[in-house]
Amino acid sequence: MILNNLCIAIIIVLTPISLTYAEDTVLKYNLYFGMKKKEAKKMLEGAGIGEIKEVSDSSKDIVNLIVFESLFNNALSVDDSSIESELEFYDNKLMATSLFLKASDVFVHSTLEKGYLAGLIEKYNKPSKYERVMGINSWIWLVENYKIILNSNRRKKKIQLSYMYVPILTKRYEDEVTIKLKGKPVNIAEEKFLK
Repeated sequence: MILNNLCIAIIIVLTPISLTYAEDTVLKYNLYFGMKKKEAKKMLEGAGIGEIKEVSDSSKDIVNLIVFESLFNNALSVDDSSIESELEFYDNKLMATSLFLKASDVFVHSTLEKGYLAGLIEKYNKPSKYERVMGINSWIWLVENYKIILNSNRRKKKIQLSYMYVPILTKRYEDEVTIKLKGKPVNIAEEKFLK
């Protein structure tokens, strides 16, 4: 019985580690989800990336770094498009990355859309969801605790590929693990005020 509980505990401890680092291969320069903004900026400057623009969101907890080249390993090389990468930091930790492409013509846009869609389907299988709203096609994949979104606007010849780390899924997983190991977690408000 003790041996079985020990095996379950080891599996539970190791599983979140593998989930956290599952998508490290998406980004170049050893960037990874959860890294601090200062580390990321230092790494990019060390890699010789010139212009890095820092943009604060309306919330003081959200800061974006914008780089005028691709930071993605899987970026298709098309000379007839402008490229921009965005790293979104929440509470000083990297939580989302986006690649923005603007094609010079409809043919280049179509080539990019088909290329990214085929690559994502090959890697992650069929999308979890597909939407078409106001001329923008969106394919969404939910992979472990990541959300991957491919947006394509044919009219404006723009493509956006985003990888988002979704910590809420990790939190939910941790709560389930706590319940399995210890039983139902204590609700402090219920304990203090409702009894």
